[in-house]
Amino acid sequence: MPEVRPDLWLDHPSAWMRLADAAEAWGYREALQGDVVTDRAALATRWWESEVAPMATRLRDAGIGVGLHDIQLYVTAMAARDRRGHGEWPTHRPDLPR
Repeated sequence: MPEVRPDLWLDHPSAWMRLADAAEAWGYREALQGDVVTDRAALATRWWESEVAPMATRLRDAGIGVGLHDIQLYVTAMAARDRRGHGEWPTHRPDLPR
């Protein structure tokens, strides 16, 4: 992962905090499964590659969030998931941008 990612753009500071919480929670779940990552850069890379990028691809393949950066789509989908009150990622949601 490069040092600077110009495609990491979020409009609200609260979205960055929620994103950090999501990455930490993902790392915690991985650790509970016995896959401990002790380096922050490694955690960020693995989280991006196994959580963010695949989810963004699945949603775009469904025609959702095509004009958004991966990180914007992830945060938007995370908010939709949270509004639903459970941990499943949305796939065909009218409240997500197409």
